[in-house]
Amino acid sequence: MNSKQIECFLCVADCLNISNSAKKLYASQSAVSRQISLLEEELGFPLFVRGHNYLRLTPSGAAMFQAFQEMSHMFQNKRQTAALLNEGNEGTLKIGFYCNMQVETFFTSIVQKFHQEYPNIVLDYGCAPSGPLDSFIRSNYFDVIFLHDFDKIDNSEFLYEKVCCSHQKLVYGAKHPLSESPNPKFTDFKDDLFWCVKDRNSIAHTRNQEKIFAYYGIENWHQTEAPNIDTALLNVRLGKGCIFLDPLTHYLNNECYRTLELPEDISAVEIVLAWDKANLNPAIPLFVNQFVCPID
Repeated sequence: MNSKQIECFLCVADCLNISNSAKKLYASQSAVSRQISLLEEELGFPLFVRGHNYLRLTPSGAAMFQAFQEMSHMFQNKRQTAALLNEGNEGTLKIGFYCNMQVETFFTSIVQKFHQEYPNIVLDYGCAPSGPLDSFIRSNYFDVIFLHDFDKIDNSEFLYEKVCCSHQKLVYGAKHPLSESPNPKFTDFKDDLFWCVKDRNSIAHTRNQEKIFAYYGIENWHQTEAPNIDTALLNVRLGKGCIFLDPLTHYLNNECYRTLELPEDISAVEIVLAWDKANLNPAIPLFVNQFVCPID
């Protein structure tokens, strides 16, 4: 069964005349009759009652006429929708963020520009719950998600585009023993507890921390793992240990926390946009292009 056979059947069923149908289809009568015969052979029952000077649908033919009409209308509607999607004129894009990410810093102007260019594409925002961040891309829970560069998954399934740069700071609580120190140094924390998060790419995150410790000549440090960022921050807020965070990703209440600035050359982290290259949502490349710097 193919589209040509269905087209011929619909035309003949509408005209109930092979000669007139052939003219409408710009085909010979024999070609039209042949397509109908092939369709009947595949279906396993006759579609028409053929008389000397007349042609009419069988009950089965009438049922198939209705079915093929509905299928044809649905196909045309879906085809128009697909064309709009392909042109970026319709659709939805699900965008994921860290829960406390300060998106206004880098995102607001991008969204305004995107809405001007593609007003009919709906942007659906959400915060990534606890769990491996790559799973939210692979499952299409989000079409795209904003990550740290050290959260990038070494996997050919995913693609990345740099968005902006931030800098990590050492964060400790207002109840920490060093919170009252007027000018604490990083080395003052060398025997402290450093928190990391289990549902993050811990190996890459640890490498990022190693660079900071090496800069200060610290060879051994105490690291512990929290099941999620909220648990880590709760401990830090209560004075138990410290954590590396960048202010772009996590907004912190200054009444509860203290921060220690780190040199930019060892604290820089990139924010990247990640997506699964197998995700065929046509809005993805339109959105990603908003972050691609033009080549001079």
